[in-house]
Amino acid sequence: YDIRHALSYHDNPVPFAEGKITVNVVVDDGSAFDKDLGRTEIVTEDSSISDDYIYLPYQFYTSGNYKLGDDYNVEIFGKKYDLKVKGFTTTPYFGCNNNGTFEFIVDDGTYGVMKDADAGECSCITVIYDLKEGVKGSKFSIEFNDKIVALNGDAVVSTQSIGNILTNRTFMSRIIAVSFLVITIVLILVILMMLVNSITNYIRENMKTLGALKAVGYTSRDIKSSLLLLFGFLSVIGSLIGLASSYGIMPLVASFAIAQMGIPYTPSFNLLTSVISVVSVVIFTIIITMFAVRKIRKIEPIVALRNGTESHNFRKNRFALKDSSFGLNFNLAMKTMVFNMKQNVITFLVIGLIMFLCTIALLMYNTFNSSAIVQRN
Repeated sequence: YDIRHALSYHDNPVPFAEGKITVNVVVDDGSAFDKDLGRTEIVTEDSSISDDYIYLPYQFYTSGNYKLGDDYNVEIFGKKYDLKVKGFTTTPYFGCNNNGTFEFIVDDGTYGVMKDADAGECSCITVIYDLKEGVKGSKFSIEFNDKIVALNGDAVVSTQSIGNILTNRTFMSRIIAVSFLVITIVLILVILMMLVNSITNYIRENMKTLGALKAVGYTSRDIKSSLLLLFGFLSVIGSLIGLASSYGIMPLVASFAIAQMGIPYTPSFNLLTSVISVVSVVIFTIIITMFAVRKIRKIEPIVALRNGTESHNFRKNRFALKDSSFGLNFNLAMKTMVFNMKQNVITFLVIGLIMFLCTIALLMYNTFNSSAIVQRN
């Protein structure tokens, strides 16, 4: 365990971004960097600033629009302090507004002034502890609180587990991850239909070529293998381009999560994830291609050479061009639609899913962009 004395100010408005945010504020001096547990670490700092300075949580940099050397004028417990931003820090417990508490680290002189100003009314003790295996955290927390209150009935005691804190800090990251998962599933459906449609159109447009190949002795298996190689090769090239693009835009996506978590994070290359992504896409494409080219086995050379046209038995003629109450143009359009019914249905579904993706993307942007987060908070 680690015990520290500090200053605590409940529901204190502090400057954040273009306005103010009301949170609990824990103020500590430079010794906070020496904690044994839950240590506060410096992300970046300006060592040239030596007096009247303050270290702010990293979230003030990611979404609060503060930089090193900026003035930070804050009113705490009715007294104003004009300080300079010396650095930004990260800590597991007090670095995110979703947990309701910020940790400010100030110079020793400012800390002494604050300590004298509140006459001990805002003194606090923070205890960070790690339980032994088998000890239930909820039971220990209740016993701990009861003992503190028994010693001092005026004491206000609150406890939080590291699990709850991390849940609060990372909930938006998980929302973004789930949103991307939903988008991925929809994209898979869109790609599935487009791929089947593309292969079907390819077979239709090259019907005479396929018939000629069969006529000179090529088997259905040979033709299927060539198509599998074609679309498999295209999927490999597309996967590599997509992989490079994903690593290119990853810093932008990560910035949304970093702004909310207040935890520094630098995207890096992950070989296993990259290999799994590429292999999955290639296998998915090959499976869909195998499904789409199964009809090649049923194509007869003579029918293929006639561009796929078979003898018409005239038993089904839903839109007759003669003696019809509709116009000629309408009947021709309906005949074309019925003939290409599968492609029309696929086009309809693809457009609907793309519209769904566009709506989701706009909603995600309005929900997760940093300026909107600041305004809501």
